[in-house]
Amino acid sequence: MGIFLFPAKTLIPFHDHPKMSVITLNLFGSARVRVLNPESNKGKLEAFEVLDRVTNAGEMLTCFPNHGNIHQIEAITNFAMLDIFLPPYDHITRVCHYFKVSPLKRKENGRNYFDIQSIPDPYIEMIEEPYQGQRITIDI
Repeated sequence: MGIFLFPAKTLIPFHDHPKMSVITLNLFGSARVRVLNPESNKGKLEAFEVLDRVTNAGEMLTCFPNHGNIHQIEAITNFAMLDIFLPPYDHITRVCHYFKVSPLKRKENGRNYFDIQSIPDPYIEMIEEPYQGQRITIDI
């Protein structure tokens, strides 16, 4: 779980959360969110767009291992989001990858298609702080 703060006009480039589902709650501000589904086409990796919209405070978004897992977030105003990662990162098999997305390649069956390619991790400054609030327990 994490809370991410974005100054206005900042961007996290297209990235994924392999083998993970993510529930995102917009805490405040607004951001443009673009979401892609990857697929292989004759050995080339491409993706079609499943979402391109502005999210506002109080709205939730989700991504799943096999749907909407490649996404980009661009803060329009100062923006904060709460992300819950299921299962959490393990930094071995569930490692975030970043992608370069081409301009629109083609439109087919009402979908916008793009070529995508994996790129080295960009430098994104993240400051980690441990949770120091009340301990939460769940009896199952």
